[in-house]
Amino acid sequence: DIRTIREVEALVGRRVGIIGDLQGPKLRCGMVQGAEVVVETGSTFVFDSRASPGDATRVQLPSAVLDALEPGHVVLVDDGLLRFQVRNVSKIGEGEKSAECWIQHGGILRSRKGVHVPGVALTVSALTPKDKNDLDVLVQGGVDWIAMSFVQTAADVEGVRALLPDTVGVISKIETRQALSNLDEIIQASDGVMVARGDLGVECAPEKVPFLQKDIISRSIFRGKPVIVATQMLESMVRLPVPTRAECTDVVNAVLDGCDAVMLSAESAAGSFPHEAISMQAALLREAACQLPEAPNGVDRTVAQAAVLVAGDALPLACFQFEVAQSLSRLRPSTEIIFVTDSSGARKATLLRGVTPLDVGGSSMAGLWDSPKLCVVVHQDQLLVQPVSSALQHHLPTV
Repeated sequence: DIRTIREVEALVGRRVGIIGDLQGPKLRCGMVQGAEVVVETGSTFVFDSRASPGDATRVQLPSAVLDALEPGHVVLVDDGLLRFQVRNVSKIGEGEKSAECWIQHGGILRSRKGVHVPGVALTVSALTPKDKNDLDVLVQGGVDWIAMSFVQTAADVEGVRALLPDTVGVISKIETRQALSNLDEIIQASDGVMVARGDLGVECAPEKVPFLQKDIISRSIFRGKPVIVATQMLESMVRLPVPTRAECTDVVNAVLDGCDAVMLSAESAAGSFPHEAISMQAALLREAACQLPEAPNGVDRTVAQAAVLVAGDALPLACFQFEVAQSLSRLRPSTEIIFVTDSSGARKATLLRGVTPLDVGGSSMAGLWDSPKLCVVVHQDQLLVQPVSSALQHHLPTV
């Protein structure tokens, strides 16, 4: 839990950023008799609003899904393992509906499995009552970021932001076609972005996902927003102690694409080899960092870009405001970015690529107060080349 993370943080003397992940609206089918049944490819199947346990011919769906269904729509169940095409929709009683479908891909239908209707906008709030309760707990616990599920518009982002203190950033999980349609507005409204490849791979064709990943990363970098690539990074390590070589390539390619962070899911949450998975992920990231190409030029004409040019490969960059650290990180410089701040700012900045956050009150500051080493300081639209010790003495009061 959060308390354990903070205890480990104090033990190792290094700030750790924490993301609180909101569940969002989970659209699931109802219960089925015996917990699972076999549905046959080519057969007829009915989704309806009746709460009774389903069987090989029918199962309950939430009204938010049923109300949106029309003939021709595709319904995916259990991460797309089961595929149904809607033939017709009808009323079966007062306030009740049913959708008759043709089973395109059959298999085992289990109780309470997730449901997707690709390309169809559902009238459901991205923030559920449970999410609001969880938000209170997470904020009181001291998380640094909130990851929001089922984001469809920038308004969804603003809705959760209104419930958060300024110190907590909002990460939008891009996992629906509606989010892709409103991508630029969502990125602009967010503090960070997550490429949620699991649900995105269900909503969109699998062959599209690699290119969507690159596009989301590119757009996020352009707007100076940190971006996380998540889901199935080392999926085989849920059950095996080593990853496939393709998975290793996937992790490294995400870094080369320009992401700020990669995230494990089932590998560390429910897998048989969580320590091995985390160690492998770290080893891949270290190797990828050694192979990164030079940062792109001509992103924009800002003080941050000038600082990167002055620093080159020789001098570290130093700053004292989160927004400046974010702007420098956006340019992907080949030199280190030192961000001196308080403990809250240091934790939040752990998500920014290339940034070394230093807590002004922590042990990581040892040796810097009298360091003669030169650095390029970016402070209030000024660009200065100073010894690290001078930079700390002159600019720390602004933290």
